Amino acid sequence: MKVIVFDLDETLCNHTRGEQDSLREVFKAYFYDLGLSFEGFHEAFAKFNKVSWENFEKGIHDVEATLTNRFKLLCDFYGMEKKLEEVSSVYQSAYIKNCVPYEGARPLLSKLSKTFSLAVCSNGMEQIQMGKLKYHKIDQYFSYFQFGSCYPFCKPHLHFFHSLVDELAVEPKDILFIGDSLTNDIMPAKNIGMKTLHIQQEHIVEEVLQWELVWNQIEERIG
Repeated sequence: MKVIVFDLDETLCNHTRGEQDSLREVFKAYFYDLGLSFEGFHEAFAKFNKVSWENFEKGIHDVEATLTNRFKLLCDFYGMEKKLEEVSSVYQSAYIKNCVPYEGARPLLSKLSKTFSLAVCSNGMEQIQMGKLKYHKIDQYFSYFQFGSCYPFCKPHLHFFHSLVDELAVEPKDILFIGDSLTNDIMPAKNIGMKTLHIQQEHIVEEVLQWELVWNQIEERIG
């Protein structure tokens, strides 16, 4: 095994908590006075976010348009069209700050980086994904970064995974891909011959990455 590739959100970083905390900041600043409940606001965002990312994976929008479109749909829905740019900007800054690495991520990365080359492979806007890696000071553990920003060079499309292999300049069998999504991470990685480790509930308990368990399962796959 030469390279270990990590997905980012819900694998190393607590995207769910980061998204929710950032939405709360946006809600309090711009939507609270409309008499809304946060639960209803969050539900509306989740619906528009899902539609926007589905369109991204189909190639309808690139990643920048995707991130803007979800807030356009949200602001239009609540009659806040004039606040779109401001809302989107405030959320982005808050998300970089709030999307923290799971407790346990740093010791795992520190130990692995002494033996393996580590890489990040994630969908998302490079400015945001690198922003949170740098803000939380975990970028130092990685030697390569690849971010899916448009179809078909994004997960789960094989173009993206073949590009990753080409850039890493190693055989697929010498790569271990670690991620939380069967569809976006595990299956396409397996399909081109990589080893895989699927991050599941047992690996993240009460928002703590069970890094010793992950380490042991990595050793089983490279042994």
